[in-house]
Amino acid sequence: MTKMEGLYPILAMPFDQNGKIDLEDLENEVEYGIKNGVDGIGLAFGSEIIKLTDSERNIVTTTIVNQSKNRVPIVINTGANSTFAAVEYSKQAEHNGADAIMCLPPPGLPSTAIENYFSEIDSNVGIPIFIQDAGTSPIPEHLGKLLSEKCKNISYAKIETMPPATRVKNWIDSCGNDMSIFGGAGGTYILEELSSGSKGTMPHFGYISMFRKVIDLFKNDLLSKAEDEFNKYASIFRCDLPQLNMTKEILKRKGIFKNNYMREPTSPPSKYSWDDFFEKYEKLQGYYFNQKDLGSNPTIPSYRPLPIYCLHVLRIQRKVEPDQALQDLHQVLIILNMLAHAKHHLHLTNLDQSVNWVSALAHL
Repeated sequence: MTKMEGLYPILAMPFDQNGKIDLEDLENEVEYGIKNGVDGIGLAFGSEIIKLTDSERNIVTTTIVNQSKNRVPIVINTGANSTFAAVEYSKQAEHNGADAIMCLPPPGLPSTAIENYFSEIDSNVGIPIFIQDAGTSPIPEHLGKLLSEKCKNISYAKIETMPPATRVKNWIDSCGNDMSIFGGAGGTYILEELSSGSKGTMPHFGYISMFRKVIDLFKNDLLSKAEDEFNKYASIFRCDLPQLNMTKEILKRKGIFKNNYMREPTSPPSKYSWDDFFEKYEKLQGYYFNQKDLGSNPTIPSYRPLPIYCLHVLRIQRKVEPDQALQDLHQVLIILNMLAHAKHHLHLTNLDQSVNWVSALAHL
């Protein structure tokens, strides 16, 4: 297999309202990633993998592998709190067609125990292994070098402990060419990690087009343009809304997921966190319109993102604030009529896409 590097986003796991995995949406997500230029795909903690049963792990891995059709490598997280379980998960992932596995050892272990943990996994599989360095117990880089020399399959590491860029550089300096170092942490520090020598990143699935552009620009020595592209998203990355919630909402809006359900138990984000995300995300997408462009009609709110009406209309289905949702739908119809008769006089970003939004809503 060709050396793995580049963009390896972590799948979000689609669930229905009863907590069952939506395999159709999962297949859609894999296809969406491949069509948008990912170099590989990962299944890990960001996929809520610890909430899956053993049989679900097998079904999900098989589904991803079958959908990818060998177009990109598939990396499956098989870490567990016992060496025995990690070995069994790793063997099963290989059996189900995974191209590589990634393991995070339990926190707080001494170096000898970590060495034994990875050595035992290595001796039971024949595919590449990523060491995952995350959480509050960093794995010493000298241990990474020891494992890469001792174990035939350990040749990658995903570094996420703080500070990520420094940690990436320390691992590269220690391990040299024996290990390919990836960044993680949702892609928040991708520019710093790439500048430190990382070979790739494993972010969430919500912003893969942006990460693709950033990596390509960086590879072509266009650092300032890479920074400009990434910085467009800086305000969103600073939102209080957890990235997993963001990712599922974005995939729902793109039509990849039917909904954004998490598997329980979960801690629901606050209304403020959601509203902050909606405002920043929709502004980024260029769906804003200004009342001065639409005339003086007092029924149309000033400088509001068009997709927010989609949210309101969906509230009808959710039986939340139905009266307000109907009022907003009426405003959408007013805007649709104005767009149809005056679109050449409007300074509206992504006009055709915006009209499609409104048209779709008008026919609900």
